Amino acid sequence: MRAPCDLFDRMLSLTTELFEPMEHALFFEPLLSQAPVGRVLDIGSGNGAYLARLQERYPNLDCLGVELEPDIHARSAARQRERLAFQLGNYEELADTQTYHLVLARLVVPHLSDRRHLGSWLLPRMQPGGRLVILDADEDDLQHHDGLPLFSELYRRARTGLHRSPLMRLEDALRLELTSAGWTHLGTRRYQIRADRLEAKAQLYMYMRLVTEYTLRSPVPPAHAEELFSWLIDPDSDYNIRMFGMVFAPTQVSDT
Repeated sequence: MRAPCDLFDRMLSLTTELFEPMEHALFFEPLLSQAPVGRVLDIGSGNGAYLARLQERYPNLDCLGVELEPDIHARSAARQRERLAFQLGNYEELADTQTYHLVLARLVVPHLSDRRHLGSWLLPRMQPGGRLVILDADEDDLQHHDGLPLFSELYRRARTGLHRSPLMRLEDALRLELTSAGWTHLGTRRYQIRADRLEAKAQLYMYMRLVTEYTLRSPVPPAHAEELFSWLIDPDSDYNIRMFGMVFAPTQVSDT
């Protein structure tokens, strides 16, 4: 079996390839096209692939990624360059003097036990007009897929135990937690990648194999491999990967 960090590194790179073009068009281009300067913070930056892609699009942005896990953080070292840096540690360890035009939290908030604390910590560190963008998996995506029963169950179990309320959807919990921390919810958008063409299916097939190996901590079992390959070569098969994005701004306090 390949090392877990190698698997996770490739998983993060694949999710960047699959989702970054659409997420850029939906969330970042509207924020950055008119003012492509400022400082960006990526919380949970992983191997740095996603933030590096954003900085390539906007070379005048000063981008900083922060990541807790040493092994996956080490993969970002090769991507460091002028205006693109990565720091190992918790967001609370960042310098108090820095402020940010854009804060990104992608595929990380379910792993945070106290998201209200994150919101409170960020508030005094936002530049005027700054935005917090949260991107994560839509919980509808955890439903069973008839053509991929083994993978569906594996993925559902992989998401079990994350910090999600049993009483409300993740996006509803985020709205409640962050508004109570002093943020205004500007909107939520749901979007999806439909893997029904060969190129997208091939990328997703590789991603599902990586997820299977990473989750089981063993080579892909024959039954799982057969299921995934049968899905790949079936001309009628597809898969919808559903996501949601939320945009928040610091709540403006009236002087009156």
